[in-house]
Amino acid sequence: MPKNWNEFLARTPEDDVWIRTYYPKPMFQFSQCIEMHREFAAPEMSNNMNGLVCLEALLDLTSKKKTKFLGNITGTICLPHFFDDGTENRIVAFCKTAEDKKIAEDMGATYVGGMELVKALEKGEIHHEDYNHVLCTLDMLVDVATIRKHLKDFFPNKAKGTLSDDMEEMMNHFIRGKTYLSTKDSDAVGRLEINIGTLAMTTEQLSDNFNAYVAMISEHRAPNLGPFITEAYVTCPPSTERFKVSPVELVPQGRSSNEGKGKKPSAAEVEEEEDGNLAAAN
Repeated sequence: MPKNWNEFLARTPEDDVWIRTYYPKPMFQFSQCIEMHREFAAPEMSNNMNGLVCLEALLDLTSKKKTKFLGNITGTICLPHFFDDGTENRIVAFCKTAEDKKIAEDMGATYVGGMELVKALEKGEIHHEDYNHVLCTLDMLVDVATIRKHLKDFFPNKAKGTLSDDMEEMMNHFIRGKTYLSTKDSDAVGRLEINIGTLAMTTEQLSDNFNAYVAMISEHRAPNLGPFITEAYVTCPPSTERFKVSPVELVPQGRSSNEGKGKKPSAAEVEEEEDGNLAAAN
């Protein structure tokens, strides 16, 4: 190392080749990340032009209180541009009318029914691993409340978008939706890995999906606390390349009225909403 190595490493590389270990990781616009992955995925390279585009994000779980941290976040989002990533949404749909049952069945619900379906879950004929969403029409809420302890976090709620008189809207959201769930590196740092789309999609479509995710994920934390997503990398397995996204793109530029639907509310919001729903149903 040269004598003034601190000054040496503080320089911005002028060439397109440098010792990466000694310099800050370069950052790119999301669209640039996609174009670079396309170069690696070209037929003469890895031949992976239909590969999944993934985002690895780090989350700031701190709050106003130094000793209090956010829990893991989860939600279901309908992206602007649908793609098949091999995941399956298995839905339990509680409803009474023949019309609602037909809608749920035609749109691909795994289990559909009224009291007979309630009893099946109560008896353990259907297990938690058999479904990942539970939807319910308002006329079934009182009956479904009898297995509230069994359903636990899956208990239907308006705030989560899983309780409504519009079965078609619920099914459309959760059958097409992508569900995300973060993990924790530490109390203050969360990690989220999500699929954005495929390289076969246009850069504009992938950017739309990326921005939709950023907007919804950011809603899990108060804006006045600063950016929720602190770092993000775009990957495209099996390539080992990880391109860092510029922090400017990790802050939502604006939200539409439909963004955030299906986002998991706080425990207090859920409890208050559920009690109100049950009181109205009775």
